[in-house]
Amino acid sequence: MAPGLAHPEFNEGYMTNPEINTELVQMLTDARLSARLQLLDALESKLDTLKANHASADQIISTLRAWANIRQLNVTKEGSI
Repeated sequence: MAPGLAHPEFNEGYMTNPEINTELVQMLTDARLSARLQLLDALESKLDTLKANHASADQIISTLRAWANIRQLNVTKEGSI
């Protein structure tokens, strides 16, 4: 059993308690927002690097596509663990 599921509150209606459920939804929303902001920061950094290297439009597009594909693969791998 997963460590969080062993907690007594979980087994005694934790997920049905509206107050806790609302708090959980807010925490998940905050986490997603934080992840999006981190992704935007990484994208901005990548674009700054490409600009500093005087990359062409085609180089920028192909580099960003490759970068996005690698990030997607990493997220997929992390999700399957």
